[in-house]
Amino acid sequence: MLSLDGHTGIVSALTFCRDGRYLASVARDGSVRIWQPPFSSLCTDGHAAAVLAVAFSPDAAQFATGAKDGSLRIWDTQTGQLIRDFHRLNAPISGLAYLKQGQFLAVGTGERMRQRLGTLQLWNVAQARWHNDIHRERFGVWNVTAQPNSCSVAWANGQRGVQVWDISKSAPIHLPQKSNSLSLAFSPDGNTLAVALDWNITLINLETKQPRRTLSGHKGIVSVVAFGPDGSTLVSGSWDKTVRLWDVATGREKRSFSFPIGRVYSLAYAPHGLTIAAGGDQGVIYLWDMDSD
Repeated sequence: MLSLDGHTGIVSALTFCRDGRYLASVARDGSVRIWQPPFSSLCTDGHAAAVLAVAFSPDAAQFATGAKDGSLRIWDTQTGQLIRDFHRLNAPISGLAYLKQGQFLAVGTGERMRQRLGTLQLWNVAQARWHNDIHRERFGVWNVTAQPNSCSVAWANGQRGVQVWDISKSAPIHLPQKSNSLSLAFSPDGNTLAVALDWNITLINLETKQPRRTLSGHKGIVSVVAFGPDGSTLVSGSWDKTVRLWDVATGREKRSFSFPIGRVYSLAYAPHGLTIAAGGDQGVIYLWDMDSD
């Protein structure tokens, strides 16, 4: 186990770049950090407000961050220099994800756990302009996920629903849920969507639009989910202060870890499949070798 210190607030989001060279972390103290093996860190200027979302471009040359005050920024990964500072949006940035080989950046706005108007918008990276399609959500967008190499993006709203949108088509598909979701994740093959719902995780077959199975075992709100690189394992983090690994095919719990980070708010699965990173409410990030006991 390796601990990474550098934040003083809740670690809101974590993500590895596609080849695993970098780990990005953002926190509610406004800080933004890039970690590189052997995990020296580069600190950017960050944001004036709590940072809630982060996403790498597919080539890892840039990464985007979004904050509670509606500020959206794009940074140079190697230098930490600010590349673009967008005009502030009208609501907190609740989710970010690149899709279609990095041609678009999906930007979700809204406020988790509160009913506030939000949107899902697409930033055209090459043309440096907003896409014409804007999807408005009465109670906000709570989180966003996408398949980097495809046209698919999904988001959860504050009305117990999940939207899945192929951006080559005009309208998203609505998938009603029993409760609101704090986290979504596409499987690597794009056939399954994991949806965190209260203390459980539902796996949805995107071909049939029906639940495949429910993963149960957490004793608190499931705040974050992520698939392993081969899609056979799902990792989840919860306010019960545990991180759990699940066998996707059977729905059985494989392992459970108690990281000394308090409530788990963020997770990232390394592309090689051997390491996960977890961040919680104590400002510390822990990296765990899956081969260790």
